[in-house]
This record gives sequence, C-alpha cells and structure tokens, in this order.
Amino acid sequence: MSGPVTQGGFLLEMGIVDRADRLLQTLSDEQQMKQLIASFERLVSKDQMGEIYKVMAVAALDTTSSKTAAYFVDNKPPGFQRVMHLPTSTPALHEKKDIAK
Repeated sequence: MSGPVTQGGFLLEMGIVDRADRLLQTLSDEQQMKQLIASFERLVSKDQMGEIYKVMAVAALDTTSSKTAAYFVDNKPPGFQRVMHLPTSTPALHEKKDIAK
C-alpha cells in the first residue's frame, strides 16, 4: 500500500503541469484557456481539491517472487515517491493566465 497522498501532490508528481502547458499551447480560444487553467487549479490547489482529496495505491504482492516483493518494499509506485507541498497558486502557468485574461 502507498499513500495516502494529496490529490494535488499526486497529480504534480505525475506531470500535470507539463500536460496542462502542452494543452494550453494547442488552444487559441481565450475562453478555453481560462477554463483549462481554472480546471487545473481546481485539481491541484491547496485551497481547492488538491489537498481535500487523497490518493492511495493498493496492490497485491506476488509472494511467490521475492524480487517483486522486495521491489515494492523499496520503491513506491509513480506519484507516491515523494511528498509534495502544494502551491497556493501555480507559477508555471501564471504567464499563460496573463494571456488568457
């Protein structure tokens, strides 16, 4: 079992900032840009869903393989490697916000 960790921390660890940035680069409509940024912030911000919701991974270990069991004892699945401190805002997208205003 890994976690629980905050939803925001998990999503940040999984690369949501890069994904949101790539999506923003494909948009030309300002309303869609604003909606994407607002959705991103809702998912990861400390004062919204980012800290309220938690993520946990539960997996059955293959007890017949000591190699598999040892891996999961020493390593955590993606998104659970380190504790993330959630931003109150998202500086990586701030310049995009200025465009979308």
